Amino acid sequence: MTQGHAASLLIALPPEQKQLSKAQKTFNTLVQKIEKRRSELLRWQSAVEQIQKKYCKILLPWKKSTMLHKSIWCMP
Repeated sequence: MTQGHAASLLIALPPEQKQLSKAQKTFNTLVQKIEKRRSELLRWQSAVEQIQKKYCKILLPWKKSTMLHKSIWCMP
């Protein structure tokens, strides 16, 4: 759900009401917290993807090459 979807879930103040009820305020607060956490989760997922790509590009080839060297030197 994008930020636009979250805004559509918020309870708007109807013209005949002076203020939102406590339950409506709580609902709006919870929707905003969910959206904030969702955004944070997307950032973490993006970071994990970037780390995985770097690992596969840099560390995995290095690890394979060092293991190959070890296997050559450790042969009985």
